[in-house]
Amino acid sequence: MSLVLLCVFQPWTKGADQEVLSDEVVTESASCSDSDCDYTQGCPRSVTDTVEIHWTDDTVIKGQRTLAQAFDPDSGIANSVQWTAPTAVGDVNIVITGQNSTSDKVSESKTIKKLVHVLGTVNLSIWNARNQTGNPVSEQDETSVGAYLLVNWDDDNGNGVSDLSDTSLGINDYSDLAKITISCTDTTGTLTLTKTGGSVKFWQDAAKGTEQTQLSWNLASETPPSTLWLEGTAASGSERDITLELKLTVGSKNVSDTVKATVVMINLGNAVYREMNNSWDISIDPTRGHCAVVTAYTGGCSRNDFNDATNFQITEMQRDPDKPVRDNLSSITNNGTLDPYGCYTKANLSYSNRLDIIESADAVY
Repeated sequence: MSLVLLCVFQPWTKGADQEVLSDEVVTESASCSDSDCDYTQGCPRSVTDTVEIHWTDDTVIKGQRTLAQAFDPDSGIANSVQWTAPTAVGDVNIVITGQNSTSDKVSESKTIKKLVHVLGTVNLSIWNARNQTGNPVSEQDETSVGAYLLVNWDDDNGNGVSDLSDTSLGINDYSDLAKITISCTDTTGTLTLTKTGGSVKFWQDAAKGTEQTQLSWNLASETPPSTLWLEGTAASGSERDITLELKLTVGSKNVSDTVKATVVMINLGNAVYREMNNSWDISIDPTRGHCAVVTAYTGGCSRNDFNDATNFQITEMQRDPDKPVRDNLSSITNNGTLDPYGCYTKANLSYSNRLDIIESADAVY
């Protein structure tokens, strides 16, 4: 008779229930202490013997646990067993011992000790821009809706330079950048943050003090940042065209979390027109239109916010008072019977051109 243990060990994904131990065969020859027994001809006392499997989790769970199931190596019945993964994350030494369950003089045993790893969990969260103190995008919306952030072309610190070109703002740019957080409960393996699609940069802080270029960490020796800031450098071609994936890899196993994002371009500096109110002056040519310049965006970063005309500030001339006034875009798009004409701009208007238009509008207001 021979003692056969079948087992396989590999990184274990936390959250699953059991590991099937199979595929690795170790054989140990049997021996008989009875001098009258010619074991080479087969020992009749071993025919009914079965093998019990024991294991010891000597790192996470102390002590020995005995499997309720035994199998007969001669018949090949029940030649696999299951090991229930512990709830704690980390390395676990599993000791499996096969031995006869009878008191026959035939004595044989084999012990295998292997290392398995219970994978930790990872979590990647993302906030809409302008909502860094609120809640992140919910788990159920992380890929179906995703987060929204703005092309960071404006000049939040007022130094005359587009924030895209400003490498150190000196102030936190919460209005345009999206906050992301990274967490991992494991301390071994490789943690990787991957970006697919779109045009974005990662920063270590909201003031753009240091760009985060390292996006893969060896957890045994490196600690990944817990918070990063995502900057949109160009408008998305379609909604949710940016995919961020945080993946933990240990050996051949991995676990990951994914979020999506959309970068939106707010075209400040554009001109908007509507039908003129001829009650002010009957001599005014009715074919001419009333004009305003879009000079600020005051809303949040969600699809509904972008479609709300009241979130866009305009600067316009009025007959009374005879000076520029501030209103919101709904005075153009939803002004009673006065029809809106549309939104217009010069082709290929640069960011610096837009900043000049806004500065001029602010100066005359």
